Amino acid sequence: MRRRLLQPAASFSCTLLLVACAGPGPARGDGLPGWRPIAGSAIRVEAGQLDAGQSLALRVVEPELRAVARSGSGEAAELAFRYLGPTAREIALGNGEKRRQVGLKLRAQDTCNLVYVMWRIEPTPGIYVSVKYNPGQATHEECLDRGYLNLRPATSQPPPPVAAGALHALRASIAPAADGSDELRVHADGALVWQGPLPPEAKKVAGPPGVRADNARLDLELRTP
Repeated sequence: MRRRLLQPAASFSCTLLLVACAGPGPARGDGLPGWRPIAGSAIRVEAGQLDAGQSLALRVVEPELRAVARSGSGEAAELAFRYLGPTAREIALGNGEKRRQVGLKLRAQDTCNLVYVMWRIEPTPGIYVSVKYNPGQATHEECLDRGYLNLRPATSQPPPPVAAGALHALRASIAPAADGSDELRVHADGALVWQGPLPPEAKKVAGPPGVRADNARLDLELRTP
């Protein structure tokens, strides 16, 4: 069974204070205006734990984080993060791999149906996009690690390396294409690093944005336009 750690109330109150005082934070992706951080109280933690951060509003120290905004559109989101190194304890994914990564959830209908945009740090650095689609299922116990559609971009380039202490911004947005499909565009530190169509399954899910992390200590902010 998936372990779920509840967010302490004190941590959320500290997060709210930091967001209010810190403003938009130092990492602005490609510099477009109007992106605002989501306060800790407006994020629902599904697995792991979020605490008050230092360089950014929220901190992750557990080997697993799954969290989503309590409301809002999952068509676009930005994640500003500072990588602090590996977690003290590591856990393997469903396929047995111990992957170190952080990324965005788009259209996060539930844990079984959503779009993932992941920035992998180790062992295979890069931007990886997938749609998880399991119609009729909504909980981790129902779908486990099934239903992943791993996508290939039409155009791409490697993102910058992620080193401990460095500040980065991952931005992803979905927009209609001329042929009626959906197109995903991903920016890493302001550069377009992944662009391509989403499969028809992506049109069948809808929900808010969110964040996922595996085996990485981080300070972060989840932002929406």
